[in-house]
Amino acid sequence: MSKSYKYQQGAATLVVSVVLLLILTLVTIYAARVGLQDQRISGNDYRAKKAFSAAQAGLDYGEAFIQNNVSTYLGSLTTCPDLVTFPCNYAAATTWQYNDVSSGILSSLDSYNVGYLLDTNSFLTVVSTGTSEDTTGNAVVREQISILSVLNNGPLPPVMAVDVTAGGTFTVLGNPNVGTDSVFADASGKSKSGQLFSTWSKEPQNLGGSLQTCYPGDFQDNSGTQCIGPTVPDDFGNLPTWNQCSCLADSVYSSTNTGGSVQEDVVEEPGSSAFDDAFSYVFSRSRAEIKNLATEVANCDVIDEDSGEGDSSIYWVTGNCDKNGGEMGSLADPIIIIVVGDISFQGQAHAWGIVMGIDASETPPVTSGCLNETSISVVGGFSMHGALVSDCSLNLGAGTFNAMYIQDVFDNFASSSNTNFLSRSAGSWRDF
Repeated sequence: MSKSYKYQQGAATLVVSVVLLLILTLVTIYAARVGLQDQRISGNDYRAKKAFSAAQAGLDYGEAFIQNNVSTYLGSLTTCPDLVTFPCNYAAATTWQYNDVSSGILSSLDSYNVGYLLDTNSFLTVVSTGTSEDTTGNAVVREQISILSVLNNGPLPPVMAVDVTAGGTFTVLGNPNVGTDSVFADASGKSKSGQLFSTWSKEPQNLGGSLQTCYPGDFQDNSGTQCIGPTVPDDFGNLPTWNQCSCLADSVYSSTNTGGSVQEDVVEEPGSSAFDDAFSYVFSRSRAEIKNLATEVANCDVIDEDSGEGDSSIYWVTGNCDKNGGEMGSLADPIIIIVVGDISFQGQAHAWGIVMGIDASETPPVTSGCLNETSISVVGGFSMHGALVSDCSLNLGAGTFNAMYIQDVFDNFASSSNTNFLSRSAGSWRDF
């Protein structure tokens, strides 16, 4: 083999080697660039996820703030000054109202800012922005919500049942906010005001004994002190002598006593659809939903004057509710008691809020068939400050019973975070 051929072969090998080295270099550079790009993408994705998590945490905080301040969150709103100030920069017009709730830093040092907007159609939107620790990742989430009460808006009398029987001393301080001659004619539930709504039943009422009804302000003791509760002072700071409380003689509205008559505040409405299911008339949620929201107890022994001050104002009693003296709930913290078993009150007991006996044929029933209805009896003195309801019959026996509508009780229900719950509007959650 000649030297020339060997030199040519060596040169060819060198050229191939250089080309391969060049290709490897290009591949290495490309791989490095791809790896760097992947790192950048991963980093951006990580920071975006961190910012999103911060924004979602802010959204949760804002919704919890509204849930815990159901009586004041609307009062904190002011009109948007512009479309730049947060959260007004997410409003459609300066006619919207806003509240910048809070900003916060999470444990990972990511941060959020959250506020809420009320538009001209009364839709409430919570807006939260999130920022990653190095401020390069940003996210925004928002959601429309509403606050829904467990109670419906229909007028509620102090006593409601399919049929009512009372043979003792029965005093009713009626709901003065409805006109019973027209209240059920309006499908929206609106009615005129200034007329009493004392007892309501589907069937004719058997009101033996001594019945008297009057306006709440006309229930007084012998000294002229208004009787609201045995430990509740009137507007002048006077405490009533409870065993002297009665409707003023010249202010009695309905009466079964000599010379008295039953007026239109005692309502018998056989045609009213409310009695298809009284539970659905009183409550905005099903029995199963109310049971899930409630504190379940075996009886009423654990329910006292301090009930309602904590995390729950709704009690689901699986057994009997026997109360001999004492108080259940209070004027400031009224409670809702749903009883599956039987109810017996005596010994000058007091209940503040709503007590309802329900059909126990199922656990819980979808509607009431009155196959296993609750027996409600008043053996001794008992005062219901709010409403006593049965989805079946109500036989109060021959005891002494005061059924008292108190506006403050229902106002306190309306402002309590224990009876008003946040509801998220389906399909309204957005991130951008």
